[in-house]
Formats: sequence, C-alpha cells, structure tokens
Amino acid sequence: MRLALDVWARERPFGPTTAASGAAEGTLPIGEPGLQVLSCSGCNRPLRAGSRRCPACGMRFLVGVQLRRAVILLVAGFAVGLAAGGSIVTAGVVAGLPRVVGASAPTAESVPSEVGVATPIPVASAIPAPPNGVPVPARSALRQIAALNERLAEGLDALDAILAAPTFDAATAAAAIRSIAAEAAAGTDQLARLATWPPATGLASDLRTFYDELRSTARLGLAASIANVDAYRATVEALAAQLARLPEIEARLAILLEAAGLATAGP
Repeated sequence: MRLALDVWARERPFGPTTAASGAAEGTLPIGEPGLQVLSCSGCNRPLRAGSRRCPACGMRFLVGVQLRRAVILLVAGFAVGLAAGGSIVTAGVVAGLPRVVGASAPTAESVPSEVGVATPIPVASAIPAPPNGVPVPARSALRQIAALNERLAEGLDALDAILAAPTFDAATAAAAIRSIAAEAAAGTDQLARLATWPPATGLASDLRTFYDELRSTARLGLAASIANVDAYRATVEALAAQLARLPEIEARLAILLEAAGLATAGP
C-alpha cells in the first residue's frame, strides 16, 4: 500500500510553484501552516492574501481590497482629512477674533514694548514758527551780510589810506583789492538764503549787483602787472567809488535787522 502511494506520488506532476504559475493561477496549497485566504469580491474564489488579481474574473486588488473600492476609500479619506483640517483652522481663527477685535489700537502716546508694559512715546509737536516770521536761513544770512559789510567798510578805509599815502604802493593795493574781492564773493553766497524772506528780496537783488561790480573791478585790476602802478591806482579809485554806496545799503540792512529782531548784528 505504501509502495502504491509512492508510485502515484511520483507520477503526479508537481514542481516548484513560481509567481507566474502558482500565484497567477491562484492555486492554494491546502493545509499550509499560517496560510491567509481571502475571497474574491467578484466571483467568491478563494485567493492567497496579497494577490493583486483574480485569475478567474480578472478583478484587481490593492492590499486585499478591490482596486476601485480602494481608490474610492483613498479619495474619501483625503477629502475628510482636508475638511477636518479646515475646520480646525477655522475654529482657531474664530476663537482668536474676539481678542483681536476687542483689543484697543495703540495710541500715539504709548506703544507696548513688552507684554503688559507700555513705553511712552513723545508725540511730535507742530514745527514752531520762525521768530518774527523770519526763516532761519534768512536770519543767518542777515547776520553774515551785516558782518561782511562791516569788513568791506574797513576795506574802504584801507583804500582811502593807500590813495592818501605820499607814495602809491602797488603791492599793498593788490592785497587790499584781493581782500575786497573775497568779501564780495562770500556775500554773494549768502543772497539765496536771504531771499527766502520776502521783505528782503529787494535788498538781496541790489546786493547781488553790488557784489558783482566789486568782484569784476577787482579781477580787472589784479590782471595787470604789479609794476603797472597806474592800473592799480585806477582800480583802487574805482573800488573806493563803488564802496561809497555802503551807507545806503547799511541803512536798508538795519531796517531788516530791526524787523527780524536782530538789533545787534554779529557773525
């Protein structure tokens, strides 16, 4: 009896089951320990756990679940996750709204620098009006021009002394001419600031003409050779004549200084 069974077993075709033959055909070794079996949802055929396709009806599976149903479950789960996440975020925002809406906006007087601590910030005050309505640049220009004209008056005294000397000194005359030209150039630089005050625009225009004439005369005289005594004498005389207008200019400047509250002019 044992021999007959062995012969029958040898005649029975069997061999190693490959993925293409055994798994694909769905053969199940009945009685194998630890075997997990599932039923095809299409034809109820028993299949090995983990099979991807039923060999009978062609139904496809994903981790033991019908592929179409698995896709539906994945999509549904993704949608539920999005909805749950959106609900949580919305609830958080809504919960924080009362605190945001109810919080008072920081005022200009105090801004919280730390939690529960308010640091006072000075409120910017209005720009103070210039004294006596005179812009600050114009006030500075008035002082500078007043001091500069005083030096020009001293230059006129020096020119008169040169002309009154028994012997005309061309070198001394050249130094005095250069000094007057430099003062005139410095005065011209102040005129734009002086003109920012409307009552001083007329004087600023006249001073520009006055300073330009002094500079032009000085340049012409200094262009001559130092040995040309006559040329330097003529230049000194021309400058002395132009500087003779200083008292008139000083009178007009004094009125503006008084109006600006600068009774004593200084550098």
